[in-house]
Amino acid sequence: MSVRDRAIEFVEENHRAVIGVTAGALAVLVLVLGLAIGAESKRAADRKREAASLESMRIRPEEFRYPSDPLPIPGIQRFRERKPVWSVAEARSWYLEPSPESLDVLREAATAQIDSILEAVP
Repeated sequence: MSVRDRAIEFVEENHRAVIGVTAGALAVLVLVLGLAIGAESKRAADRKREAASLESMRIRPEEFRYPSDPLPIPGIQRFRERKPVWSVAEARSWYLEPSPESLDVLREAATAQIDSILEAVP
């Protein structure tokens, strides 16, 4: 007996169960199709609402005005004069010698970072 013959025999013996399962599967498919159509129509309504919102925020060309004059260009410094010698006051304004306390704090922070890196190395 072939597989086809056994399938035909099974359907003939259990035709009510086969019809019930087929009807159930068909009902599930119709339900899924209905839900998909409903969800798509909701998404389409959301898209229309969003498009209307964007349209209301759009500036129409006749309402948009350009400035009458171009915007001013900031001044450009192409180079600066170099001083051959700086005075002590000018040098102190640009460079501050770090205090021993601040160097100690910096050294401790750097040592802690280096130690954490070296501890992570296998």
